[in-house]
Amino acid sequence: MDKETKELLKRTLDMTDDKQLLKFAKSYANKNQDFAEAIIEKFLPVENHVDYKKAVADCFLHKKRGGARRYGPSLDWVAIRKDIKRLLKQLDYLNKQGDNETAASGALLLLQTLAKEFEDDYVYADYNYENSNFGDEQALNILREALIHGKYITKDRKKGIVESLKKLAKTETYRNYLPCDIDELVNEARKELLSDEELLKEIEQGINRATTETEREYYVIWKINQLRKMGKDEEANNVIDNYQDLRAIRDIIYNRYIEKQQNEEAKAFCKQVMSKMESGWHTWQPWMERLLQLGEKTSDTPAIREASQWLFLHGNISQENKEKHYHTLRETFTQDQWTEFRDNLFKQMEEGRMNTGFMLHLFEEEKLYNRIYQILLKLPLTGGWWKYGQHQHSGGERLTYFAKYAKVLTKEQCNQIETTIIDTIKKDSKYVNTRDGYAQVAEGLHLLSQTCDKGHIDARKLTLKILHDNPRKPAYREEIMKYEI
Repeated sequence: MDKETKELLKRTLDMTDDKQLLKFAKSYANKNQDFAEAIIEKFLPVENHVDYKKAVADCFLHKKRGGARRYGPSLDWVAIRKDIKRLLKQLDYLNKQGDNETAASGALLLLQTLAKEFEDDYVYADYNYENSNFGDEQALNILREALIHGKYITKDRKKGIVESLKKLAKTETYRNYLPCDIDELVNEARKELLSDEELLKEIEQGINRATTETEREYYVIWKINQLRKMGKDEEANNVIDNYQDLRAIRDIIYNRYIEKQQNEEAKAFCKQVMSKMESGWHTWQPWMERLLQLGEKTSDTPAIREASQWLFLHGNISQENKEKHYHTLRETFTQDQWTEFRDNLFKQMEEGRMNTGFMLHLFEEEKLYNRIYQILLKLPLTGGWWKYGQHQHSGGERLTYFAKYAKVLTKEQCNQIETTIIDTIKKDSKYVNTRDGYAQVAEGLHLLSQTCDKGHIDARKLTLKILHDNPRKPAYREEIMKYEI
């Protein structure tokens, strides 16, 4: 190539981006056999032709100006990701061609280098790493293929890679900033590389090292399955008995009783589990639900009552489901027995601060109208003047439920409640001076008009008085006229 052509080629390449060159190379190679073979010879990764150490190091040569790296400029992670992606394709190809040694070594070195450079560059301080793909998962897949299925890599080398992965999993980068399941791969590889006894020993060490219940459950269940695989069913059952403090193990025991249709044993186990726990919806509730199912299955009235009562009073469940448990309870009593039990249940319900609307609904269902009256007297007359108050109207929570239940009260009871509500609306109507305040008074008048005949009459009178006393407040009139009072 002469000097002039060489210079012109250089200028042309400087003005051409990678995509254009790649498109031209593919097109020209399809027409020229020699050119295609030259590309394959130069770039196709084959055994002994890939210096994986250099290839990994080259991925992290991209620098950019500024940044917070300890020594020198920060890395250009966008460019690094592109090179990592290209390298991973090469390593994956080597794996498929049987060069498991080079593929696994390159993938491991990439993960190790990524951890070091990631930490040194403080990339986690200002980088959205959760939405970034640095190739860690793809590298693990290459390692998984080599460790689990690779025929051309020695067992000792596989064990060495597993030990390196165990160390890598403990680094801050992979624990906190590049979430990929190295531990899962390590455990998969152990199953393939270790003898049954060696694996059992490793699992036992995992149980002892576990710092969370979830981690302990993982290793304990693994140990149970491994013992069964080895034909040591008795030892597996002993493990189950020894780790009943774990939720997953308790579930195994319960399901075993159910599969064998040992319903009485299952009920006893539910009670045993709860006796060892502090009472609370997050601990007792699943077992009370199971106890109720078993009670209904075996027509065990005491079990049904115990579970239904607890779920009604303490369960973290919808109001609809609470009502179902209430009705289930009622069906287990005769009418004479139910009255005494119900009164005691309602006492516990009120002490437990159950939803006011739900309590009033049950009192109405049981025709306990005097108790509705007593509850209404205790309710506040204002829901507060804050912007997002629950009862943003004059008369507050008491008026809200009075409008709903006035029909079941006596005339005297209605008059007494109505008197306090009217006094509150009158007082509020004199001091409000914003549109929000006017709206609260207007809604209070509207609800009062829906309570009873006298309430409708008094609401109408009070409305006319307020309009008469505030002739220069058109906003007041606008808010009141939104309702038919």
